[in-house]
Amino acid sequence: EGGVDGVDEDLLAILSRNLPDDPHDHIFGKSVDATLADAISQSQKRTAPLISIYVVSTNQTQEALLAKIWNTIPSRFFVMTGEDFFKKEEGRYDTMGTDRLATLTG
Repeated sequence: EGGVDGVDEDLLAILSRNLPDDPHDHIFGKSVDATLADAISQSQKRTAPLISIYVVSTNQTQEALLAKIWNTIPSRFFVMTGEDFFKKEEGRYDTMGTDRLATLTG
């Protein structure tokens, strides 16, 4: 780790490389390096400064890695649960995967 303000520059580069062009430009700006300073500058220009990421996952290791990568920029990271899609009163049971429940909601 290291980098500016303790941000791991390698994680920031991973995020930058794996984003499509439009989200990349929204987060970092057009025709700029993908740095923490660029992400902060862009976030201050938006009405809603934090990027919100909603994850549907059944793999806790991947959730943790994704959270670590997204936490390199101003963001909010949410891991959805089955309760976010269906209540038990609606027929959800504990062993139903969140991915399946998300699919059922359309």
